[in-house]
Order: sequence, then structure tokens, then C-alpha cells
Amino acid sequence: CSSAFSTSRSITEMPFRVPINLKYANHAHDDEDFVLPPNWREYRASMVAREQWKVDVDRVQAQNSFKRFFLPPPPDTIPSTTSDPCTLTASSLPEQWAHPLHHVEPGSVLLANEQLGGVFSRAVVLMLKVGNGRSTGVVINRPLDGTLKDAAAGSNVATPIKSTFASSTVSYGGPVKEKDLAILHSNPYALGSTEVIPGVYVGGSEGLRKLVRRAEWEPITKAMFARGRAEWIPGQLDREINRGVWRVASASPSLILRYAKARGSNKEEEDRGGLWNDILSNMGGKYSSISDNFRRE
Repeated sequence: CSSAFSTSRSITEMPFRVPINLKYANHAHDDEDFVLPPNWREYRASMVAREQWKVDVDRVQAQNSFKRFFLPPPPDTIPSTTSDPCTLTASSLPEQWAHPLHHVEPGSVLLANEQLGGVFSRAVVLMLKVGNGRSTGVVINRPLDGTLKDAAAGSNVATPIKSTFASSTVSYGGPVKEKDLAILHSNPYALGSTEVIPGVYVGGSEGLRKLVRRAEWEPITKAMFARGRAEWIPGQLDREINRGVWRVASASPSLILRYAKARGSNKEEEDRGGLWNDILSNMGGKYSSISDNFRRE
């Protein structure tokens, strides 16, 4: 690894899709030799936080230009622009973080415009597949009444899975194939699961069941199901984003898997804005203002 990303553009505008069109500032090798560090999302989030800190400092300086004062240095969790992303760990960031993106990527979340009604009103959609074909995601902030034991009737979930995950939360995932249930979880060792982003995985329910049987994993607090999914035909999602139907963000695994826990007041919390509000608030700036306005309603 090398030292720093070139930041001539806003961090959130940089094309982090594959193939990755990124260069380290002092990277001297050919493009095909470039290897993106596995923790690049955390590094990007830290750089976005630093950018925001600089904006805040400039604003304070402009408002107080007639005064002499000293500004505190950036928080320790924000790396300098010469920090090596290979040395950055998840502990370098707060547990919950989010920032806006200018493109959709697997593992990003879509936040419904506050004026959008219907089944996607204040929805948070985790994107699982993005590409030239259909784009696919699941709503992660619509906890249904009851648990998997109640919601699995008429679904494609096998009986052993229903038994093992009987107390797990189920979210309304979307209007497509509503009888299908997909499991979201935090276990990287489950056979058959696919990494969405580090710390968030989809599928592998049978592998997880075996881990539970061996007492190597606790499903109640670390897994949730999504019933149904959302799909967009080629070009549809981009058009909706351009019209302002969705806001795009990158969010921490702790936010994405908020409802991967035992049933509690999840539905009540989400009726008050819950996850949608908190991601907007963590995004800062104008997004935080949207969240604040909604909380006051």
C-alpha cells in the first residue's frame, strides 16, 4: 500500500466502483498493479469527515474574522490527508457514521425523499446488486409485527431455519417476490453467504444454522430477514436519483444492521423516523437539517 488518495475532487464523487479508477498520490506503479485496501470504505468515510471539518472551520473563520481565536485540531478519529489507508482500522471511526455519495454502489443505502409516499415512505434500501442489468436492494427499516416465526408462513424458508431463527426480526424488504426471505447478518464465516460490505453479509442461512447448533454464534442479536425486495430495470434507478426520489449514502455496518436484534420496539421506533432519521443526521450538513425538521414535525 501507499500513502494517500488524490483528492482533487470531492471524496464522495470519486468512482469507487470496479474497475477502481483511483491512484495514490505517490503511487508509481502501473494501474493494473493498484490494489485497493480492504478497508477503503472506512478510509473514505474518514476523509469525508476531514473534508467536512475543514468546511466547518472555514465557516467559523469567516463568521469570526474580526476576532483572534484558536481552532482545535481535527478529532483523532480523522486521519490526515497523508494517512496510509492500510493502517486505518474500523476503530478509527465512531461506531455509527454515514456520508453522502454521488453514485450507487453495492452496499450503499438509498434514503427515500421525505415527500415520497407509499411503501417506500422514509425507506432505507440496502443495495445488494448494482450494474448494467437490474439493480436489486432490500428495505431494512420496515420491521414487521412479530418475528420470523410469525412472518415465515407461506415463505420459502425451510423449517430448520424457521426454528433456529424463530426470534429474529423480519423487515418488509420490498414489493418484488414478497414470499422470498433473505437473511442479513454480521458473520463472515457462514458458508454460502456473500459479503455486501465488510461487516454485512447476505445469505448463508444453512451455514449460520450449523454455527448456531455448535454454539458458535448467537442469531437473535446479529441477524435479520428481509421479506421481498426492490428491483429497478436498467437506467430506472439513475433516473429516479436524478429526479431526487432517492438520496445515496454510505453507512456503517452498525446502522445497516440496526434491526438485526431481538424483537423490541423496532416498529414503534421506525414509525418515528428511526434509521432514516439517524442516517440523515450522521450525513451532516443539509441532510442533518432535513432530519431535524422531520423530528420537529
